[in-house]
Amino acid sequence: MKHIMVDLETLDNSSTSCIVSIGAVLFDFEKDEVYETWYLTVDANSCVKAGLTMSPDTVLWGAEAIGRSSCHVQRARFES
Repeated sequence: MKHIMVDLETLDNSSTSCIVSIGAVLFDFEKDEVYETWYLTVDANSCVKAGLTMSPDTVLWGAEAIGRSSCHVQRARFES
């Protein structure tokens, strides 16, 4: 049976959080098969303009996690 899993990377831990990326995968767990993947970065400035929020603690945690990561991560760009 095919399933879809969606992952949001955000800059806060509330329902009003800025989203910096959205990923999805179509897969079959029982067959151990991945059919499609999808990834989109989101402009954090557009989220701020829409009234979404950032938590300093979450932003700091994310920056530290990127520094420890061995995978490719596209960093979000912030402008005032």
